[in-house]
Amino acid sequence: MDTIETVLMNEDRIVPYVTSSPAGRRVLVLAPHPDDESIGCGGALLLLLRSGGAVKVVFLTKGEKADPHASDPERYGAMREKEGLRALRILGIDEHEFLRFPDRELFGNREAARQQLSRIVEEFRPDTLYCPSAIELNPDHRTAAALALALQRRHGLAVAFYELTTPMRPHMLVDISPVFRKKKKAIKAYKSQLRLIDYLKYIAALNVFRTITLGGKVSHAEAFVICAGADDAERMSSWMGFDDVLSQKFNSSV
Repeated sequence: MDTIETVLMNEDRIVPYVTSSPAGRRVLVLAPHPDDESIGCGGALLLLLRSGGAVKVVFLTKGEKADPHASDPERYGAMREKEGLRALRILGIDEHEFLRFPDRELFGNREAARQQLSRIVEEFRPDTLYCPSAIELNPDHRTAAALALALQRRHGLAVAFYELTTPMRPHMLVDISPVFRKKKKAIKAYKSQLRLIDYLKYIAALNVFRTITLGGKVSHAEAFVICAGADDAERMSSWMGFDDVLSQKFNSSV
């Protein structure tokens, strides 16, 4: 696309002006830490379950390093797992698994994580993976994105990237207005994390901002970038930016 065409591009080629149903029917959610699933895609998961879809959440790390002042990181990680279970009950999600890799060290454990996730994919047989995007701030989030793409290449799954700390240029906007209260309740289950940062304030603001192209009837929306097949990875890199993070060299190292 040349420069003139880029400048004159219509708005609806940059961001959606219509809402979509959540991606997938049988969804495996990669949550690098307990709370990512509720904050990033809790609304879409609630809608999926309401429509008869199936959801399983995999917590990749214990999240034990979130509070640098915690005197006992292992105990802190166990507390976060309990909060995660409460959040899943609120969301209505029964299937889950804790892989318990060390917090902020997922990249160093990426091969073991990939093997565990391949096992889970073969057992659960999802059609779509949900995970944070490769332009997230946290290194565990970015490693989860690379793991998702590696699983896609091996198992032929679609990948839906969700937002946590870094807004994306979305392919899809999901209207979560009918379920936002319940999403909010699930996030509130993570009391330990809300004491550190008011994630609820920030994600609520982002979910409201995502309605800017959707009209007044939509109060909250979640945004996703969809990578439907392995051939989409290069196109997705150009779409989202951070080409170095999404490079084939990085992906192939997972």
